[in-house]
This record gives sequence, structure tokens and C-alpha cells, in this order.
Amino acid sequence: MIPIHNVTREDRCETDSGVFFIVRHFVKPGMDAEYEQWLKKLMFKAAEFPGHLGVQVIKPSKGSKEFTIAVRFHSAQEAKDWQDSEVRKEIAAESYKYLSKQEHFEMRSGIDFWFTPSSMAPPRWKQWLLTTAVIWPLSVVIPASLLPVFHYLEISNVFTIYQATSALIIVGIATYWAMPWCTNLVYKWLYPKS
Repeated sequence: MIPIHNVTREDRCETDSGVFFIVRHFVKPGMDAEYEQWLKKLMFKAAEFPGHLGVQVIKPSKGSKEFTIAVRFHSAQEAKDWQDSEVRKEIAAESYKYLSKQEHFEMRSGIDFWFTPSSMAPPRWKQWLLTTAVIWPLSVVIPASLLPVFHYLEISNVFTIYQATSALIIVGIATYWAMPWCTNLVYKWLYPKS
């Protein structure tokens, strides 16, 4: 087991908007069904923890045995609390009969986990196409929606504030709602062999 680093004040400030607690498991041949039953048990327990925002399981592509589990928490400290919990340790102790390698942990925040950070990531052209499909409509609608507000406040001639506000809203919507939702929606297209 590779522990997540100690959570510092900077980590808490930087990741309070949400972090992914990512675990990689390499499952022994013929143990997929048992492993997935065990994984369900683990996911239900994680959902009971404070700050839990959801979980994504990325199954192995053809020829691979690597499962990637991304558990999203509100903050780095809450992810660390889950990692260090006795509940997780007890359930994790059962996993070794299903795994061919020791589990590996990492923590990522923000846009780091829009796409799988592993060898089974979708082709770049699919990532580019999906990102464009999300960003382009937002970059048309958000600035047009903000313009009346800036005219009303009589600051529409301050172009850099208008651009910065538009960018903040577009990136915020894309990061916290649109990209996770769209990635989930087109999962089978992104990962056709899983």
C-alpha cells in the first residue's frame, strides 16, 4: 500500500473543492466476479463517510486486469480520513486474496481526473473532441449571458474583467458538472473495449 502524503494546510485550501481518492487494483485471473462483489461492499462503506461525493469504477480494457476506482471526496482531509479509517483497512485486508499486486493510491483534484490517468486512457482525439463539445457551447452561451449584466453594471467596457468572469464560470461549470457528466454519458464511446 502506498499512502497518500500528509495533508497540509495548502492541500486543504487547494482541494477543498473536491478530490479523487484513486485506487488501482490488478485482479488475479479468474477472480473478477469475487473481486467485484468485494468492491461493492467497499463502495457502500465509502458512501457512509463524511464528504463522500461519489465513485467511478473503470473496468479493465481487453487484455488488462487493472481496475481503477476513483472515490470523490469534498476535501483532501476527508479523503485522507477514509484512507486511514479502520473500516477501510478491515475491508481492504480482504482484498489481497483477489489481487495480484499491492494496491496503489493517489489523490487528484480538479480537472486531473476528467479522463483516466492510466495506460487505458482514451485516444487523445476523443479527449479533444469531448472537451471541445463541452467548452464550445459554454464559451458561446456564458459570455452572451453575462453581457447584459455587465451593461447594467456599466462595466461592459472593462473587457478583461468580462473575459476573466466568463472564463471562471466556463471552467467552473466544465470542471464540476459538464465534463464529469459528459464523460459518464459517453463512457462506452470513450472506452469501447471495457
